[in-house]
Amino acid sequence: MNKYEKIASRYLFTDMAIKNLEIDLRHLENSPCKIKDPYYQAMGQLISTAIKERKRLKQLMYKHKLKVEHIESDRLYSTYKYYLNGYVHEVSFFNPIIKKHVEGIMKELFTDKKTPPHHG
Repeated sequence: MNKYEKIASRYLFTDMAIKNLEIDLRHLENSPCKIKDPYYQAMGQLISTAIKERKRLKQLMYKHKLKVEHIESDRLYSTYKYYLNGYVHEVSFFNPIIKKHVEGIMKELFTDKKTPPHHG
């Protein structure tokens, strides 16, 4: 995987992590927790941090003329079209692998150990 694919994939998985965190936040609203505010604050901070990361990645993608587009998903695979510096190719991910990548980003957010690609 070249540096452009890494940037595009990181953007894709960070976006998915944000969506998962937002769903979890909605689940928290309906949870039986008696004191929810600390959880709301923590989740809000995680989402905010992830959004900043996604914005930084989006700027890198714009700079390098990169784009990711969802093509299709089924029970086992999800396919995306990567536009990388004038080249186009489709990438299929095994859905459990996507889950592992998203989980890794979420763990980074929780531990604040981000390892994003810093290409400029």
